[in-house]
Amino acid sequence: GVKEKVIIHSKPMGFCLDVPSGAFTQVPSLRIPSEAILGSVGAGDAFCAGVLLAAETGMSLQEALVLGACTAGASLSEVSASDGVKTAQEVMKLYELYGR
Repeated sequence: GVKEKVIIHSKPMGFCLDVPSGAFTQVPSLRIPSEAILGSVGAGDAFCAGVLLAAETGMSLQEALVLGACTAGASLSEVSASDGVKTAQEVMKLYELYGR
């Protein structure tokens, strides 16, 4: 069974359950206008990459889901799966631009 965390990415929201503590965290996806979306391949992988970077750098679950949402949003800005993904600081600017 799962011993640490369960993290789920869906189109409207990201979720995390911290199994040991029972803490549940959810973060809505960014509100990106359809004209800003050039491709959808790789958004889930980009979300995962953002969450993993957050875990590696000691961010909270809330921060991890926000970074994951922003990284997924960044991946949508280009046709390819990864061309839109930049540094963590750059993708976090999408949070200010598009909100949740």
